[in-house]
Amino acid sequence: RAVWPDRVQDLLGACLERPVEIVRMARAGASSDWGVAEARKLPALRPDLVIIEFSINDADLVDGLSLRASRDNHAALIGQVVEGGGAVVLMTTNPVGRLAALKRPFMPAYQDLYPDLARTSGAGFFDGERRWRKRPGWRAALADGVHPDPAVEAEVIAAPLAQFLGRAFGRDCGQPTETP
Repeated sequence: RAVWPDRVQDLLGACLERPVEIVRMARAGASSDWGVAEARKLPALRPDLVIIEFSINDADLVDGLSLRASRDNHAALIGQVVEGGGAVVLMTTNPVGRLAALKRPFMPAYQDLYPDLARTSGAGFFDGERRWRKRPGWRAALADGVHPDPAVEAEVIAAPLAQFLGRAFGRDCGQPTETP
């Protein structure tokens, strides 16, 4: 459902003045265990940059992982990408509400892994969750408490993420409204 990757692709391509291809490797409800298994496909893709986000699903009490397993998986993912010559951005997306929040009472701890791992590994960190919380009426855009309205999600994420990524490639893609 998400449209933000397509918008980021267009914005970043315009900023870098060259084609940018975003390849989605995603599965609804997948944890970082799935991500580690899927990472075997990365060498064939030869990515310049990989954006990783599993904190929402890893934090799920029913289907998620322990905090330690999540950290270990993310460290392994970062290592695989870097070993292949790519860079990593760890990204939080949106907050959760309603039943989804009750199923993820420790979600802040899972999200806190990202800036910590970024500091220790050299990965980047983009805090989309904080951006959501600053948006008035953000809860209304999460009808089921976890999956955002695609248009609103793109509004919150696309331009700031393209600006953030542009800086990673040494380009000024415009000034973000706030520091990512």
